Amino acid sequence: MFQNILGQTYAVRVLENALQHDRLAGSYLFVGPDGVGKATAARQFAKLLCGASADTDPMARAIDAGTLPDVRS
Repeated sequence: MFQNILGQTYAVRVLENALQHDRLAGSYLFVGPDGVGKATAARQFAKLLCGASADTDPMARAIDAGTLPDVRS
């Protein structure tokens, strides 16, 4: 799911467990220093939550472009 997120094993595990066990919080806050993958992880998580099947999916493209109203950065 989060193959392109490096060095964030714990954070990725938390997100994957939430998805796998259908135990999602009402919101998630991605914080930390610049360059650690927060935005990338947040976009990937949003894509999974929205049901995007691939990066070429229209939903995934809208999330990446920042034009999906339900996903804010």
